[in-house]
Amino acid sequence: MPIPRLRASVLCIQDNRILALRHSDPCAGDFWGVPGGAIEPGESPLQAAIRETDEETGYLVELSHDPQLATEYDFVWKNQRYRCKTHWFAVHPLADAEHKPRAGDEDYITELRWIAVADWRMMFSHHPEIQQAIGDVLKALAGLGLVALDDIS
Repeated sequence: MPIPRLRASVLCIQDNRILALRHSDPCAGDFWGVPGGAIEPGESPLQAAIRETDEETGYLVELSHDPQLATEYDFVWKNQRYRCKTHWFAVHPLADAEHKPRAGDEDYITELRWIAVADWRMMFSHHPEIQQAIGDVLKALAGLGLVALDDIS
């Protein structure tokens, strides 16, 4: 039986690029993802998304768009199956903030990389449900003119 988990994740977009994290699961190997994690008691999904982005990447961010998207999917980490409900947000780095990009502060995050929006399908292909959610957020951003439409089709 999967363990229920309430989460928040972000697509951090800057200059038509997405901030991606390489995660290392000791049981399943490496895969690329985006900042996100558990929603703590008393925290809104957006507050959790902003906090997790800072904790995992060192980037201070603000909301660009709330697509009102929540997805549910199974995810396996360290051979444990979780049933995740994830709230998705689009954010961008604060313009005047001093960012301290980092990877490795958490033992499971081994690399940070800004990837071209056009590479989103390939980079997040490890998990079709997460890939679909990222695509849905990108399409919403394209509709607002925040990413290039030809990069997501």
